[in-house]
Amino acid sequence: MLRKLILKIEQAKAILYSKYMSVLQLQEHLVQLVKEESYLSAEILAQGLLIEAPATTSLASSQNAPLIGAGSPVQTLILLGEALFKAEEYRRSVAIYKQAQQLLSRNHRRGGTSEREVLPVLNSLCVAVGKCWDKLGDTRAAIEALQRIDESERGISVQLALGRLHRLLGQKKLAKGCYANVWERNPFALEAAQALINMGERAENLLIQCKDAHASCAPWIPTMIQAYSYECHFAPREALKCLESLGAAFDASLEVLLQKGRLSLHLNEISRAIELYERAHRLDSANVKGMDLYALCLYERRDSMKLNSLAQQLMVNGGMKRPEPWIAAALHCLVVNKDSKAEALADQACRHGSQHSMSFYVRGMILLKRDDEGSKDAVQWFRRAKTLSPSIRTFSGMVESFVKARQLKLALDTAKKIRELMPEDARPYVLLGTVQAAEETRAQMDKAKANFVRALDVDPQCMIAVYRLVDLYFASESYREAINVLENALQQEDSDQLYYRLGDAYYELNEHDDAIEQYQHALSLNANCQEARAGLEKIQNPDQDESMGGDEEEEDADESGEF
Repeated sequence: MLRKLILKIEQAKAILYSKYMSVLQLQEHLVQLVKEESYLSAEILAQGLLIEAPATTSLASSQNAPLIGAGSPVQTLILLGEALFKAEEYRRSVAIYKQAQQLLSRNHRRGGTSEREVLPVLNSLCVAVGKCWDKLGDTRAAIEALQRIDESERGISVQLALGRLHRLLGQKKLAKGCYANVWERNPFALEAAQALINMGERAENLLIQCKDAHASCAPWIPTMIQAYSYECHFAPREALKCLESLGAAFDASLEVLLQKGRLSLHLNEISRAIELYERAHRLDSANVKGMDLYALCLYERRDSMKLNSLAQQLMVNGGMKRPEPWIAAALHCLVVNKDSKAEALADQACRHGSQHSMSFYVRGMILLKRDDEGSKDAVQWFRRAKTLSPSIRTFSGMVESFVKARQLKLALDTAKKIRELMPEDARPYVLLGTVQAAEETRAQMDKAKANFVRALDVDPQCMIAVYRLVDLYFASESYREAINVLENALQQEDSDQLYYRLGDAYYELNEHDDAIEQYQHALSLNANCQEARAGLEKIQNPDQDESMGGDEEEEDADESGEF
């Protein structure tokens, strides 16, 4: 009788073992389904596996096998959570991961697993839950999930994630602590160094902490960190000197080319910036990062064909879940005067790039261009862009929007702050002049002219200072002075914009032959220069209604292959 009982027990064990092996096999199929992105199939299979879990757990317990890992219900739950995460069902994924945590904790309390076995799995589940909450935009819940991991057990990836999340909530001290921990543990984690610099840390202090770490194997890293520090502290020329000191060989580095492009754009050297971004694009045509700034350079040149081509390439390479393709498409629509469509595209950029400064900057640009009450809302978009990435560009947007909203005191204070940050740059003087010109009093107009002249002394190629100064001379009917400014500017740059304005000045002086010559020169540089065409029309058909001058805007019908 005892022998029969033993035989029945062995048979039961064999059945349980068979079921256990079946679960192992099915889990392997589950892993494969997740890899192949068959998430619905993975979900169905995982639910079936969980029905088998009690038998598996009983067997594991009887054989003193672990209750985690391959064949366990915890592993099935983890795989199901992963499938739901990849299917973007983040809330369901959180619920599944929490079930796994509860099952794991319950088994551990009952003595089924040791702390050494269970702790790594619990920590990985905390990371998974944190990622889900981050995707859902619940930053506090994401932090809470990651902070369940003991500080001594937090890896570099967890500390980097916590640092980013703390920054999103404005918790600067906590964020700095996380990034400092990463930098101390790994002096090659450059994103930690960059984050610390963004929060005010000096490069010199960071490099002192690891002065011997880079010397033997990567002596160029301190130079790149120093260049980034100069860039963040509004010293673009010093940053460029650092990068140039690395030698021509480093122009094969995508990151170096992109940073040089940013710095050239910061210095308003648009042609040089375009050259650098084009080299970066040729080096890695699939890269999307930084290409929105390349699009901004093309926008400044009003190059609609290249902008359209770039936007389409970025959509292919980066997909529709990154902000850069939407930004490039929005800028293209601005160039071709499809402002409503540009606004919709910029909204998509903000949706997919909630922490991307350029998304909000372009949204502000579009509002600033409007003539209705909506333009007053531009300042909030520029302010958001400035918070994410302070730069002369974002500060300038704020000043321009304050001026348009007639908040001149705020505009003046902001312009003065930029001048303090960048005393050797021409554009802060342009912004000061812009604010003063908006006052519309003789004394302020004189101050504005002085600031525009000062800007041109600092940088003779600062074309916006030229245009603003010429506008003031036109307003006071000082056309000879305007001509002098424009002719000096033409020694720096051959531009249709300069020639048509020169034509306008001669027209106002009734020197029509000279005006015609300038308009024709503008058209030889840009056959689509509508201002030059309108100027010629005024001279050649003086009695014709200006509204019939052919400057009608085309209907918003999409051209083939364009956004």
